[in-house]
Amino acid sequence: MAETGSEVNVMLLLRREWGSVVRVVVGVLVVLALAVPVATQATQPPPGGAPPAQEEFVPVKDLPHQEQLPGGPLVLAAYGFVWAVLLVYLWTIWRRLGKVEREMRALSERLKGQQRRIEGRM
Repeated sequence: MAETGSEVNVMLLLRREWGSVVRVVVGVLVVLALAVPVATQATQPPPGGAPPAQEEFVPVKDLPHQEQLPGGPLVLAAYGFVWAVLLVYLWTIWRRLGKVEREMRALSERLKGQQRRIEGRM
């Protein structure tokens, strides 16, 4: 069954729109996956019941170990996440650039063929 040009255009448009929808859904899922552990951790009560009320400033080094935030692993995880996102972004650019280069080569070949046909008629 032969497809007309308008049918092909509609199919390409639908493919692009679905690609956008998939990107949005994946983005929402990633945000939810990152937010759920933080939200559940914040709502859990501390072990041993409610802590006593604090009247004055307590330096971090004097806090019990379970109340100190592990800053190092969180910073490393954040840097790892940013690098991973950057690498994925660069990979997608590389793929798209390769596709454009292939299309340009195909277009150049088509133009050369048309020029040959025009010159052959003269």
